[in-house]
Amino acid sequence: MKRIISILCIACAVLGAQASDFCRKNADGKIIYYNITTQKGGKPTVSVTFFQEGDAFTYKDTLNVPETVTRKEVTYTVTAVGKRAFYYSNSLQVVNLPKTVTKIEDEAFKMSTVQAVNGTQNVETVGIEAFYSTQVKSIELPALKKLGKMAFFECDLKHFDIGSNLERIEEGTFNFSKEYRVKLPATLKYVGKKAFDAQRMADVYCFGTVPPKCEPNSFCEKLSDLRSLVLHVPAGSRSAYENAPVWQDFGTIVDIKE
Repeated sequence: MKRIISILCIACAVLGAQASDFCRKNADGKIIYYNITTQKGGKPTVSVTFFQEGDAFTYKDTLNVPETVTRKEVTYTVTAVGKRAFYYSNSLQVVNLPKTVTKIEDEAFKMSTVQAVNGTQNVETVGIEAFYSTQVKSIELPALKKLGKMAFFECDLKHFDIGSNLERIEEGTFNFSKEYRVKLPATLKYVGKKAFDAQRMADVYCFGTVPPKCEPNSFCEKLSDLRSLVLHVPAGSRSAYENAPVWQDFGTIVDIKE
């Protein structure tokens, strides 16, 4: 069995169009490809990657990613989903990540059919277009610190938790997602262009006592769309929002109920 896996890994290296450093079977017998990402002097780490870029059939159905993998007697910790790891995977349904993953890189799941990504509780970084046009409907990112632009653009997302550490929401991040209730952390300082789509939004909760800076079209192109929404803000900060650009255009501004 080990010989078969070794042959497959050698084939990966020989074909040339591949990005993986090696591959291993998980507990379910499915092959997963990895890139070594160990920093100088650091602990051995890897990211999940693809066999061939744009190969829609490398990963199928449900994929369980292990916390560690061993190669040549070295045990590596899986800490990231690499760039385009699941790009355009049109047979993928569910990905279960280990708690050791802290980064999901650019375009990691872009244009794939994935419907659920679990085990994201320790993810601190989500890259540019990471979930662009996927079918993910819900995601929990309580440790999130950095979110790339258009990360969930045209996603089926209906519920998301972006935690209490995020400072910036970049251009197009949640635009064209499905109807959702937005909860913005107290740490938030900036909301980029077309970050949200007011036509698909329900209530908006902003937990900062100081209104974050917004672009004129952060929530919508037409003010009439914004005026149909209710903005919930911390007690004692309603006046600040009523006098802040963009925020003042919400139809109703109320205190958050304890």
